[in-house]
Amino acid sequence: MMGLLGSGAGGGVISGGGGGFTPGGLGANLIAWYQAAVSGSNTTVINTGSTPATDTQTVVQWKDSTSNNQHIGASANKPVWNSTAFNGGPCVTFSAAGPTWLVGPSAPPSGLTAFSVFLYGNFTNSTASYGRIFTTQVAGSADAATPTQNYIPIIRQGSGSFVEAYQGGDVAAKAMTYASTSHHVIGSCWSGSSIATFVDGASASAASSFTMGTISWALGAGVDSSLGIDTSSPFDGQIVEVIIANIDLSSQAAAIGTYFTTRWGS
Repeated sequence: MMGLLGSGAGGGVISGGGGGFTPGGLGANLIAWYQAAVSGSNTTVINTGSTPATDTQTVVQWKDSTSNNQHIGASANKPVWNSTAFNGGPCVTFSAAGPTWLVGPSAPPSGLTAFSVFLYGNFTNSTASYGRIFTTQVAGSADAATPTQNYIPIIRQGSGSFVEAYQGGDVAAKAMTYASTSHHVIGSCWSGSSIATFVDGASASAASSFTMGTISWALGAGVDSSLGIDTSSPFDGQIVEVIIANIDLSSQAAAIGTYFTTRWGS
């Protein structure tokens, strides 16, 4: 099993909580894990060098809490870390006005046969059409803004009324009740033959055939075919935790949602 650099908020990960789910329980299937705080303090969201960000400081790197070192970062257009902005606790805040993003990792995985991402956050702008929350791109394929090309699901906010995953032109969209103070559990899973989008426990799915290559991902913006940034349709909101796995986590979506809301508040 790969090592975990940290877990939990406040007193730590809830033992046996979250419907029995904890990220560490995924073992080697957990390929990246981003936390806005660990055990009640910020050690993973970096402002400069190896120094953690303090309230309202910009973020140059969000460290992966596994030993896989799939860190994401930005040299410009940086989001900020807030200490009390999400249910009185920490978060990374992205601005569409910037826009701001975090992209990586520097040594992305390849050869995956399934993929899942779940995150917890909120959406502070309901009018940003197709605001990209999370984008995963395959090296060498067309720009992630083109839905007829190959890429793993992007999770994007469509005019504030729904969240959807795209893959190779296939769409799985699910309605989302928007409120700037609402917190949402958002996820997307690729099983190898289908994609699914999850919003607060509800889901939608679509068949999708895909061949995996070398991938990278971004929070807050798109990723283009050279694994660089596509700044169109950026995300506006806050994220407190992201879980990325190399398996289909559809069957655990409800437990993951309970884990997030137990840990960070609903």
